[in-house]
Amino acid sequence: MNEPLASIRRLKGNSWLLPLYAAVLHQVRRSMDDWVPVGSLEEFKLLMNRLGMTVLEDCIFQQIGKQERVPGAESAPTTRARAFGIGAMKHLRGWNEVHVILSTKREWAEETLHAAWYPLAVSGGRILPRPKIDALRLGLAFGYPKCCVDSFQKQNDWKAQSQLVVTYRRSVVNWRVNCLTKHTPYMTVFHIPCSQDCAESIAMSDSVLEAVRSFDESYAKSIRDFLAGTFFVLNEDAIFKLYNANVLSERIVQFNGVENVIQSRPASRSAQAIEKILSEATYAEIQDGVVLTSNGAREYFYESSFRFGWFEDPFFVVFE
Repeated sequence: MNEPLASIRRLKGNSWLLPLYAAVLHQVRRSMDDWVPVGSLEEFKLLMNRLGMTVLEDCIFQQIGKQERVPGAESAPTTRARAFGIGAMKHLRGWNEVHVILSTKREWAEETLHAAWYPLAVSGGRILPRPKIDALRLGLAFGYPKCCVDSFQKQNDWKAQSQLVVTYRRSVVNWRVNCLTKHTPYMTVFHIPCSQDCAESIAMSDSVLEAVRSFDESYAKSIRDFLAGTFFVLNEDAIFKLYNANVLSERIVQFNGVENVIQSRPASRSAQAIEKILSEATYAEIQDGVVLTSNGAREYFYESSFRFGWFEDPFFVVFE
């Protein structure tokens, strides 16, 4: 991988969100946020400054142990961590990360920081939710298309429906609006487009890919290749790419390989359950919310439910 992406990857310790760095550097996006290991923070800030980027530190995240139970955590389906002020950095031990805001303009970074906060668990397991207006402000601060921000405000309720179903309800969709891969190094749009025909999302996707190409042409090609293909979605936290797929109908697909595309955090229980039956199958069918799979010798099934915290509405989608 070419510079400066290679150095960013080294300091971050992973390749997630790399296309967004290219996008922010080219002002395709106004800003972004990321998580940087405490030990790499100073070197990371020096690199960003050399690239003309402002870095604002938010807080320190410390991962919650696998065996720990936090009352109310089910109300925070994605990021689950303890947060400490930056002043606590020298007192913390173990693997800790700093949540940072990045932009080419300080005023854009400050606008993002003011809107970028998470639901908080306070004493007694009570959850203090983020005001909905802050989600609107954050989407605009990041530079997402206004139509998509408005759509998110109206439709995103992960307990009641899948916004991905609403967006990708057609069986064949333009690869440029594929946001399913946002938790991999191979992505161009992080937001959920307001529709599969969103002109602004398509234009942003092209611009992000061109920004990546300006640094690394082969990486841009890998992103383009990964975005196309057949995907299975159970919920917003259980998404898989199916390889060598033969789509027989909107609800039946043959395939001979599967990859979990939620790579930036540990697999949820629902993702583990569905990945097990997909990895052992070459055929999958969806019937009234039930996923049936087979490898010719054995059959398996997964019945959609709400017991894992996400609204489950399985579907296949082909990006071309």
